[in-house]
Amino acid sequence: MNAQSLSKDKERDDDRLKAYREKKLIRKNRQTATLDTKPVAAPKIQFSTLSLDPNTSPLTERQAYHLLRRTQFGAPLEHVRALVGQPADQVVQQLIDEAIQTEIPADPPWVNSYPRDYEDEQYFEDNIDWFFEYMGDTFRNLNRNAFQEMMMLFWHNHFVIAFFDSHGMSPVLHQYVKTLRTNAFGNFKTFVEQIGLDMSMLSYLNGFDNQKAAPNENYARELMELFTMGILGPDGTPNYTEIDISEMARAFTGYFLDNSVKPWEVGYDPGRHDTGQKTFFGHTGNFGYQDVVDIIFQERPYQIAYFICEKLYKQFVYEAPDPTIIEGLAQQFQSANFELRPILETLLKSQHFFSDEVIGAHIKSPAELFAGLIQELQLSPEDDDFFVEVGFASLDSGQFIFEPPNVAGWPGYRAWITTASIQSRWGSLGFYAYYDQYLTNERLDQFVQAVHDASDSLAVFRLPAAIVRHMVSAPIATLPIETISAPWAGGQPIPAEIEQEPAYVHNLTKRMLGGIPWYEWDLSTDEARYALREFLVYVLQLPEYQLA
Repeated sequence: MNAQSLSKDKERDDDRLKAYREKKLIRKNRQTATLDTKPVAAPKIQFSTLSLDPNTSPLTERQAYHLLRRTQFGAPLEHVRALVGQPADQVVQQLIDEAIQTEIPADPPWVNSYPRDYEDEQYFEDNIDWFFEYMGDTFRNLNRNAFQEMMMLFWHNHFVIAFFDSHGMSPVLHQYVKTLRTNAFGNFKTFVEQIGLDMSMLSYLNGFDNQKAAPNENYARELMELFTMGILGPDGTPNYTEIDISEMARAFTGYFLDNSVKPWEVGYDPGRHDTGQKTFFGHTGNFGYQDVVDIIFQERPYQIAYFICEKLYKQFVYEAPDPTIIEGLAQQFQSANFELRPILETLLKSQHFFSDEVIGAHIKSPAELFAGLIQELQLSPEDDDFFVEVGFASLDSGQFIFEPPNVAGWPGYRAWITTASIQSRWGSLGFYAYYDQYLTNERLDQFVQAVHDASDSLAVFRLPAAIVRHMVSAPIATLPIETISAPWAGGQPIPAEIEQEPAYVHNLTKRMLGGIPWYEWDLSTDEARYALREFLVYVLQLPEYQLA
């Protein structure tokens, strides 16, 4: 990527932000990259260990990076160095404790603001502003409350709703997100009970349309297929029938959106509820919503435990779950009465999680990609609109937060990478690193000094490899670093000590220098800073940077 293409990307995003500020950004003008919404099968891996026993060994630098990238979006160098040498299981315990103890973000000022009526044009104009501001605040929170927000996004992609395809109301969206945050590490059965009666969910899956005269089966179907147990059990047998779904749908009747009160809330009208006998999973009675949840957890506990543990594994470990690990987690999940925290602790502390084969085997979502960049470059823009821009960058790369493509959510893994989305990823990553309004010269200097001692007489040769090691999960010796056969600029021989270094040290240094003689390197000059920014763009375009 050259400066000209970066400038075009910058101009594009400035125009989009201007449209947002002028309240002209509407849904039909979205520029989301087209992704394949079908899941892509991951290759099986022969793991060096399948043990769920805790890793009590001191964390290596590579393992510290791995743990932070999988749970915190990114790995700031200072945080990595603080963890190296500490027992792995104790660090995981600390991260989970901190995430649970972190207060969830405060309610936005418009949380109880609702329209006078459906003709309240000013309200709905403000409402769109609130939505995009909320999107920006979410990306800001990815860096403030990383693990908590990692879990929020995971559950958003599990208990899926889409803002524009349901109610389109920012206060209602916030209540949904608050439900995700509150239950993220809690009891899964309680989570299911609450999310099914959430206004966003009742709107998105037609729960408000479900009444005894015309039952709507959408939520009953997705409750089974996507939210709790899946179509088939671990042994390949069906978990439910179409009759089960239709009978459950009858039990879910009676709920409506009560907009006669402020704030709006979910109402229940017994007159809309089907009071007839329903039969499913061997039970018969005049069942309601809570009865359905109780019965499915009573009758399908193993199937639910296996399904949820498999999804957690895919998020935090690898896309192709190992049955041995999932079986062990599922048994524990049942024994823990569906408490999520013990399962997360077991998984993230495990020797399996820290296997060499797991590190760098996860493809970053756009949210992970951009939040990780912010953390690892330690960007700290003062402009409040910066995180709205990051939300747009994620949108352009195929992940429009709070607007998944369908009820199955984003399939993830290799579906994240297409010819369109990779160009968008590169473009946005590039100008965040390239332009000093994002990465200021002061921040750039601090970053360089943190990565490698600038007073080192050989820093110019050590720095490029140090940057790559910090930014990329894969071992540096395995990266496809292009050979640069041109002689060193200036003609002066390089130090004998550097002559003996691996070829990647030479090639990365030549690329960073970009024609500057190595003995003239001085980071305080504009020329050196320009070269360093160009080098960062190069690193961010390495295929392995897309991995965590």
